[in-house]
Amino acid sequence: MKLQDIKEDKSLWERKAVDGVGNVLLVEESYYDGIVACVESEKAVQMRFYKVMFGLGDNVKVIRAKSQFEAVGYYLIEVMKYGDIHDVVVKEMEPTEQIEWECVGFPTYKTLEEIYSENEKTGGNTEPCVVVSLED
Repeated sequence: MKLQDIKEDKSLWERKAVDGVGNVLLVEESYYDGIVACVESEKAVQMRFYKVMFGLGDNVKVIRAKSQFEAVGYYLIEVMKYGDIHDVVVKEMEPTEQIEWECVGFPTYKTLEEIYSENEKTGGNTEPCVVVSLED
């Protein structure tokens, strides 16, 4: 059973306002396990790509992490050797965003997901990592 199946068959569920609780979703008992599985899969850690750099655009790195805070922390560990750390900027990026990979005559582009999967480590994929360092 998929979440879409539950959404489409309105005979399986009903919205109701319960005093002291608020809005709830009443679901046929036989579908409870399927709904729990769908909710738990949605709660799974979603790794995202973040572009992190100093305020002036120096030392740009794309980091795959669970949150922007984890990305900044990992970035700071990576760049500690630079001494003066100030104005760190972080921006979330889409996995489909194109990065210029090489330019010999004509530029070649790859998506962040392609770059990550080519360099993916064999360990768990919930640890932050630098996907690529970017140059201006």
